[in-house]
Amino acid sequence: MTSPFPLRAIAGCFALACFAVALLSGLNAGRESGAILQTAILALFVGQIVGYLGGWVMARSFREALESHRRAPVSEDGVEL
Repeated sequence: MTSPFPLRAIAGCFALACFAVALLSGLNAGRESGAILQTAILALFVGQIVGYLGGWVMARSFREALESHRRAPVSEDGVEL
């Protein structure tokens, strides 16, 4: 299935945001660098999955909204009925 909605881009951005938050919060808490990196990489993978699922839900919602808009009857003056 090809989709014009950028699912992988949304998932990647969300994953990088999760990685950055985990990295900064670990540094702020004063944890060891190995533990910070381990937690940040785990957050990266979880963020990738959650971002992909969120992007899929958004794409499906947009697609359904467009389909219902296309099927809506329109009067002669251009106003939806």
